[in-house]
Amino acid sequence: MGVSLWVLAWPYLLDRGGTDWGVDVALWRADTVYAVFWTGFPAPYYNDFLLVKLDPLGNEVWQASAPREGTQLPRALALDSAGNAYVAMLYRDGGVNYCGVVSFDPEGNLRWYQTQLVGDSSEALAVAVKGGRVFVAGYSFHSEGIGDHEQVVLWCLDTSGNTLFTRTWNSGSSVYDVDIAKAVAAGRGDTVVVGAGTMRAGFGENAKPVLLFYDTLGNLLDVDTLYDTGNDDWVEDVIVDLSNGRMYVVVRVDASPAYSYVGCYRHNSPLWSARTVQGSGNWKLYGIDRQDTFLVVTGWTDERGTMDMAAVFFSTSGNRLSSLDTLEDHGSPDEVWDNPAFREDLCVLAIGRYNDDGYIQELCHVAQLPAEEGSGRAPFRLWPNPSSGAFRLEGARGPFR
Repeated sequence: MGVSLWVLAWPYLLDRGGTDWGVDVALWRADTVYAVFWTGFPAPYYNDFLLVKLDPLGNEVWQASAPREGTQLPRALALDSAGNAYVAMLYRDGGVNYCGVVSFDPEGNLRWYQTQLVGDSSEALAVAVKGGRVFVAGYSFHSEGIGDHEQVVLWCLDTSGNTLFTRTWNSGSSVYDVDIAKAVAAGRGDTVVVGAGTMRAGFGENAKPVLLFYDTLGNLLDVDTLYDTGNDDWVEDVIVDLSNGRMYVVVRVDASPAYSYVGCYRHNSPLWSARTVQGSGNWKLYGIDRQDTFLVVTGWTDERGTMDMAAVFFSTSGNRLSSLDTLEDHGSPDEVWDNPAFREDLCVLAIGRYNDDGYIQELCHVAQLPAEEGSGRAPFRLWPNPSSGAFRLEGARGPFR
């Protein structure tokens, strides 16, 4: 089945008066939407977060936050089977950065808020929930007097907010190492997978993408090095298909211009990799999700001159199916998508910002008409929400339903 026809369905916009950015989106029971947003407010400058729950049609159910003194910079969102939400963040107080995680119940009530300082400062960048445990991944900064380095952090709590363990990982025990985890996922059995980049900065080496495998007690089982382009390669996101153990990874490559690649791995066994996403401009992709035999990765590209939203679709066998870029081209230079989420009907929820507003867009797949295959016509495009105002239609001809 082709993936060249998509409808832009409902959008959700958030404007809190500052610079708003949609960070991560997740689905509960296949249709209820949770999304976390970051807001940078003007003077006196500070950062705050907001968790939003939406119904399947994009209508807001509630907003929730946890006001605290200091900076709260959200990075990732995860849900458990009961509909409790967990937001991982950087929490800054008194000039010190902490790993932070805050939990809300399905009604938007605060359950608990925990912070953890690892080393001289630390930051949480990813979160996953598995078997009654919350796994938070990020990095910590350590000053050694003769040199500084970052280490991967894996912080584990139970779903009541009690810390169970904290682990750090340093790739080479060098005071110059830069080891940063940006992704964490539940693996098969009792395995937790952490996606990271590792670089011996003081030795002129490039960052290499790695997957770290832990058990749910915090024991490091193994480290896999992924496809290395020879540039600085950073794992941005990883998901695991629990039915077969396959891991799908998106890696951002710091080249000129920047590009990204998608790979599929089993432990110690690449199945396919380096399905690159690149062109004449920069392509920076940050999030990945899977539904059935489809993968979607999202981020931004400036290939057409301004920074625009981008989504690229692959099959789980590694075939690139289509790209959607400048879908919502409002002329703004800051149209960006972060982490996506597939619904069961193959609609994709992508989250980011444009015009300094937080933004969620639902992209719904439309079955490709035989007469359209190979026609060279542009993809079908419809925006904004046709039920709430004027809209524009481009691309394929009807009939439509």
